[in-house]
Amino acid sequence: MHGFDLSLLLSVSAIVISIASIAASLGKEWLQDRFGWKGRARLQIEVEKAYSHHMHGWIDQADRITHAEDWRGKPEDEKGERLKVHFYRAKVTNIGFVPARQITVWIKRFECVDSTSDKKALENIIPLRWSDFWRFVTDVERNKVTGGSTEITFPLLPEGCSKYCDLCFHLSYDGPPEVGGLKRNRAYFAVLNLPSSSYSIEGNSRYRADLLITAENARPLEAVLEVTTDFTAKDAVRMRLLGSDH
Repeated sequence: MHGFDLSLLLSVSAIVISIASIAASLGKEWLQDRFGWKGRARLQIEVEKAYSHHMHGWIDQADRITHAEDWRGKPEDEKGERLKVHFYRAKVTNIGFVPARQITVWIKRFECVDSTSDKKALENIIPLRWSDFWRFVTDVERNKVTGGSTEITFPLLPEGCSKYCDLCFHLSYDGPPEVGGLKRNRAYFAVLNLPSSSYSIEGNSRYRADLLITAENARPLEAVLEVTTDFTAKDAVRMRLLGSDH
């Protein structure tokens, strides 16, 4: 009888130890991911409405690559050298307890989700641009506007701090219909190869962009972004996160 009790006790003890070991392992992994233990950061993403008053919210010398008649009758501050550009951006925050290193925001998949659309989804993973890391470059000789810098990685984001990443932009309603390859009634994603007709939205449409945020010392963060455009409305672009794996 006593032997049976001892055997049962040993079996129960082994099961308890196994469960405790598994729980400790899972708990350790959860704590590392949740709170940044052992050098791991944790990222979070939000989206914001349009803004334009920053270093790259303007196209300089726009009048020199645009037909003069397109500028007639425009207010003085919209004529001449500069054309306003409206941006929509993502706010990336480090909610861990250690600095995040080498952060990049990517588009993994981009597709039109209108029921009448037959456009194929784009599945080439490409990076987006960090706010204030670049500015529009006006090439008068080639009659083009490009994106300048090709820097895509933000080096260090301290714990509790945020950095903005540009998602997309469109020209001011008050400007000409086209400037250096950029069309007024079209939203362009802030990819490296600007302007990109592939990663842009024209007219009234609804698109989905699958985002991926990576860092050297954080678990990759995935988010689904819905983008709706209506260039007859005051807010031409509306964005919302459908979900993320925070």
